[in-house]
Amino acid sequence: MRRITQTLTILRRVEGEPDRYGNPVLVWERTAWPVYAVAPRGQAGLSEPFEANRDPIVKGLQVFAPADGPSPAANDRVEHAGLVWTVVGDVARWDNNPHFTRTTQRGIVVNLDRTEG
Repeated sequence: MRRITQTLTILRRVEGEPDRYGNPVLVWERTAWPVYAVAPRGQAGLSEPFEANRDPIVKGLQVFAPADGPSPAANDRVEHAGLVWTVVGDVARWDNNPHFTRTTQRGIVVNLDRTEG
């Protein structure tokens, strides 16, 4: 059985009260997200030479979490280590193993990127 190692915060985008022009104001609703692990997501870039077993450029984070708990959606953000990260792509979910009748290793993987500007 895996154990929860830390808790991140999911910032869900919700439409709030309309502004004076009648447009809804975006509000970020906070949800606690217990996770198994957070790991750097590397990718060899063009600015550095490729070396075996080494990813010199960190492109973001991968978050491993339980399948039964909360999970971010495509428009959500995640707060980790005082920084705000955006969700990249869909949430990868593994909870159905066709080779066993009972899957014991269930969970999700979420890729995160941080944009500035």
